[in-house]
Amino acid sequence: MFNILALLLPALYGTLDKLWIANIDPSQVVTTDIYTYIGVIVEVLNDGLPRSAWLIIGDKSNRTLSSRLTISYTLIFVQTIVGAIMTVIFVASSERLAAAFVPAQVRDASIKYVQISSISALSSAMQVAVSNCTRALDNPDVPLFIATISVAANIILDLLIISKFHVGSWIPTIIDQALIRMTCDITSALVGLIYFAFIARRLRQQDGSVTGSDAAGPKIFFIRSIKTMASPSTCPSIESALRNAYDTMGSCNGSCSCAGGFNTRFRGSQLGRIAS
Repeated sequence: MFNILALLLPALYGTLDKLWIANIDPSQVVTTDIYTYIGVIVEVLNDGLPRSAWLIIGDKSNRTLSSRLTISYTLIFVQTIVGAIMTVIFVASSERLAAAFVPAQVRDASIKYVQISSISALSSAMQVAVSNCTRALDNPDVPLFIATISVAANIILDLLIISKFHVGSWIPTIIDQALIRMTCDITSALVGLIYFAFIARRLRQQDGSVTGSDAAGPKIFFIRSIKTMASPSTCPSIESALRNAYDTMGSCNGSCSCAGGFNTRFRGSQLGRIAS
């Protein structure tokens, strides 16, 4: 239930967000789908090492708590670094992304939106890493907590800034919406990271086998941990890359109206994998 709600809340917000954008400028609604396409590309990253968390970090029978936390720290660190690199790449290639995924009639006005939305690569990588680690550590409430913080903050700020009932006399734009979403995504990712650190500290203090120098914090053996996660992550990464490439190419070759359907399929595939 925690896992389903953690994905259902952002999906519901995505629908509500499009309605608010339609009130601002109906022609710009299709621009918001770039957020989904960036998410699809990042999903290949998120379907790699994080997918091994269930098998590796969740292995309480053969791994000590210190080992499981060490791998968790490594996973979050690697995902954050790679997510930051992908963000830089997306920002640098924003014009090409707009040309590939945004209709020509609104392309010029969409480049800044693409640049702001690129930050989602970093926030998504952090959120997925923290969520998978906490689930594997038997704390499935953390992903729901992250989603709730993000969606609640988004809705409140959207109501105050871009809705019909917004405060002030200015005219909101889709750039305002992109800035709100970026701020909320990064904030929720950082809150989730802090929450994870608190849980990890609590687990180590409660575990009777962790004493002495171990209680101060595990030594992070990055190379060893990455090698441990690499083998079970290879096949999911390849499968994700092929699946998402096929879906993206199919949507790009279709009409612009296919973007909404692709968005629905993307959310549905995420929900299906988590629910299973």
